[in-house]
Amino acid sequence: MSRFRALVFLVVVLALALLAVPVGTIRAQDATPEATPAPRFTNTVNVDGRRIGLTCEGSGSPTVVLIAGMMSPGERVWPETVDALDPTTRVCVFDRAGQGPSDPASTVPQTVADIVADLDAALATAGETGPFVPVGFSLGGLVAELFASTNPDHLAGLVLVEGAPPGWNVGDLTLSPLTEAEREGLRELVSGREPLNPDSPVETLVSEGQVLAAPPPPPVPTVMIVANKMDYLLTEGEEGPVSWNDLDAVARFHLLQAGQARDLGARIVIAEESNHLVPFEQPEVMIAAIEDVIEAVRDPSSWATPVVDAS
Repeated sequence: MSRFRALVFLVVVLALALLAVPVGTIRAQDATPEATPAPRFTNTVNVDGRRIGLTCEGSGSPTVVLIAGMMSPGERVWPETVDALDPTTRVCVFDRAGQGPSDPASTVPQTVADIVADLDAALATAGETGPFVPVGFSLGGLVAELFASTNPDHLAGLVLVEGAPPGWNVGDLTLSPLTEAEREGLRELVSGREPLNPDSPVETLVSEGQVLAAPPPPPVPTVMIVANKMDYLLTEGEEGPVSWNDLDAVARFHLLQAGQARDLGARIVIAEESNHLVPFEQPEVMIAAIEDVIEAVRDPSSWATPVVDAS
C-alpha cells in the first residue's frame, strides 16, 4: 500500500469516523439480518429556510448536546447515550446539514464555523437556553470545541470523544514524505473537493484553522476520551490488512491530543478496550465521563483539580 493511500485510510478512520459500526457488527448483520428500527432522532427546526435536525429529550440542567462525526448521523451514534442520560438531564442530538433529518447545506463544502452557526441557530429556535455541555465525537470534536469557544456565557462543560485534534491534517500535508501528486490528492480530500461524505462535505483543513484561531474556551470541567487500541485492521484488496500502527501519523495524532488536553485543562480518560469508535465499542466509558461532567457542573467540589508539584 502506498503511503498516500495509508494516510487517506487514517484520515478516514481516525479523524472523520467513516465507519458507523464496528466491522464485526457489520459482518454479523450480514449473516443474520434484523428489522431496522424506526428513526428516533427526527425532529427538525427551521434555520434560514432549511430543516436542521435537533431532537431533545429529558429535563434538567445542564443540557448535553451530542455532535457526531463525519459519516455518523446521530441516529447511529447516540441512542444508548440518550437512554442513559435523559432520565437525569436534558439531552439534545444535533445533526449537521446533510446528515440525518437535516436538509443539505446552502453552501458546500461546509466548515466547522458554518456547522456551529447552524447549531447556535437551531438551539435558539428550539428555545434551548443551556447551560450546555457539548459532546463531540471525531470530527464532531472540532464542532464542540468551536461551539465552546464561541458560547462562553452558556458553556458548562466539554467532552471530546476521540475528537479530531486541530492541526493534524496540516501536519500530514507539511511533514509527511509524499510526492506532489500524493500531496495534491490529500489536499483534495481535506478540502472537501473530493468529499468523503457527498451528502455533507466538510472542509476539514479550513475548519482546523478556525478552531485554532478562536479564543480558548473558558475553564469548565472538560474530559478528553482517548482510545487505547491502535491495532484493529481493515483488509483492502489483495494487499492485505492495514493497521494504524503502520503510520507515524499516529504519533502526531497523539501528540496533538496531548497538547489539546493541556490547552483545554482537560481530564484524560483512556478507553482501554476501544479503537477510534468509542461510542460503539465502549459507550459506557463515554457515558460515565459525561455523567462526571454533569455532576461537576451541579457540584463543582466534585471536580478535583490536579495539583502540580513545583518543588
